[in-house]
Amino acid sequence: MIESLIESGGVTIRAACLACGVSQSGFYAHRHKPQRLRRQQDERIIREMKEVFEQNYHCYGSPRLVKALKSRGLGCSKTRVRRLMKQEGICPKQKRRFRPCTTQSNPYLSCAPNLIAALPPVAMPAERFHSDITYIPTREGFLYLAATIDAFTRRCAGW
Repeated sequence: MIESLIESGGVTIRAACLACGVSQSGFYAHRHKPQRLRRQQDERIIREMKEVFEQNYHCYGSPRLVKALKSRGLGCSKTRVRRLMKQEGICPKQKRRFRPCTTQSNPYLSCAPNLIAALPPVAMPAERFHSDITYIPTREGFLYLAATIDAFTRRCAGW
C-alpha cells in the first residue's frame, strides 16, 4: 500500500509511513526481504500455467489447468489457479459451435429479382438446369449436398 502511494507521486516515504503508521526502517526491511514461500510457489505455478495455457491454444480454463499442473507435479486448488489466472489476465477462449453459412444475407438489402421467372419456358430436356446446395449435420461433422435438376423434366440430373 505504501509503495502505491509513493509511486503515485507527490508523497514522500516519510509521509507515507506516517500515514500508514509504519516505521521507515520497517518499510525498507520489508522491501529487501526475500519472498515468502507462498509467493514463490505462486510464481512457479504462474510460469507452468502460462506454458500449459500457450501449448493448448488458450482454451484451458481453471479445471483443466489444475489437472495439467497436477500431472507436472504441482498440486494446487482450482480457486488458487482461478485467482492466479485473474491476476495475470489469462482468459480462455470460448469454444463455439460451428454452423456453416451457405448464404450471404443482409437484411438491409432488397431481395434480388427473380431472373428465372423472366426466362422463356423450357421446350426440351437438358436445355436448362437449376442447382442448389445445403448441408446435413452428422455426428462426424457436416455433409454438403448439392443437387442439379433438369428444368424440363423436374428430375434430378446429379448430386
